[in-house]
Amino acid sequence: MPPVAVQVEKVRPRTVEQTVTAAGKIQPVFETEISSTVGAQIMAIYVEEGYEVQPGDTLVILDRRRYEAARERAQSALRSARAGLKKVTAEQGRGRQLYEKNLISLQEMEALEASYEEALSRREQAEATLEQARDDLDKTVLVAPEGGVVTKLRKEVGEMALGSTFQADVLLVISDLSMMEVVVEVDETDVVDIELFDPVKIELDAIQDTVFEGRVSRIAHSALVTGQGTQEQVTNFEVIVTLDINPQARRIDPRIRPGMSATATITTALHTSVVVAPIQALTARAPKRKESEELAAGESAGESREGNQSGARGMPRGGGAGMAARTTSERGEGEEEFTRPEPVEVVFVVVADTTGSGGGFLRKLFGSKTTEKVEQREVKIGISSDTHYEILSGLEEGDEIVVGNYRAVSKDLQDGSLIIRKERRTPGRPQR
Repeated sequence: MPPVAVQVEKVRPRTVEQTVTAAGKIQPVFETEISSTVGAQIMAIYVEEGYEVQPGDTLVILDRRRYEAARERAQSALRSARAGLKKVTAEQGRGRQLYEKNLISLQEMEALEASYEEALSRREQAEATLEQARDDLDKTVLVAPEGGVVTKLRKEVGEMALGSTFQADVLLVISDLSMMEVVVEVDETDVVDIELFDPVKIELDAIQDTVFEGRVSRIAHSALVTGQGTQEQVTNFEVIVTLDINPQARRIDPRIRPGMSATATITTALHTSVVVAPIQALTARAPKRKESEELAAGESAGESREGNQSGARGMPRGGGAGMAARTTSERGEGEEEFTRPEPVEVVFVVVADTTGSGGGFLRKLFGSKTTEKVEQREVKIGISSDTHYEILSGLEEGDEIVVGNYRAVSKDLQDGSLIIRKERRTPGRPQR
């Protein structure tokens, strides 16, 4: 077999960075939705999108007339309840004096005490109704609960604010733009490698040629499943990445806005000064046999050939199937059937070729071209980057390995194959 033209690279220590990449959206870390719990027409809005507000600033005024009337009714009901209680209290006092002089019965005295309790309850109910009416009236003025920037304004003057305790009708949104985060969805096979505070590099579609940095701040414990029960089922987990504040400006870049598309590259492992191999240098092959196994296989093959020859001489015509059956049935109990070994990860290491030393066969066959051979070497891999695998065992610094071409590594090369080095192409350089 003629030598295979290959590209060779020397093994050198370098840094391997294992990453997980996911796409998502920018959002503020702290965001407040302002809604009304009372229903009324919007009379005034004092802010617009982009306005910066402070805690306590007035944002929206709702129609107050109905709630002012409700407050007046509640105040009137409270005055009436207080008057009734005062009357019943006086009657109870007089009744107690008469009862002590045995001028009224016990039944009449108990009736007076019951009337007093009822009057007291009516006053408490009136006070609670007034308190609720005042609270509803206060809620017609919406103020900022915290400082920030108005990022969304969903209503206009004249529209209705549909007040509800259980379903909020959001009027506007206030966001704290001093801290931003990226929400990404990570596949279930990758999320197991991510830990809190892993460093992250963030790229925004809207801001080219700028890489922002951040840290993983939260990892979801429940999955987001789409297409459940179908072949297109996808299981992802939500991961939150908080952007780092610029130490010089002491704030987030003002160009970053909520809703921007972002790509987060999360570093899950970083190993420095380790032996590595390019991804294209690794391939799968059956493991090499040891010398003792090869000798045993040779002897077994020789005995098998001798047995077949002697059997063939004494076997009548047409008895091949019966002979095969007898051979199978006569297999010893300690013998095992042949099983194909599982493929292992290997690289091809360049070694000196001594078969043509002394100016012999190879030089005559291939002329002045320098020929070498490769040794198939099993390797154990660690983490991987986009371009390299960390090699835990099987290679040492300074080894020369075959890195191309693809056909040579994946198919043509075998243990002991002859090779000829071929220079790797460089952009802009003419091919020889």
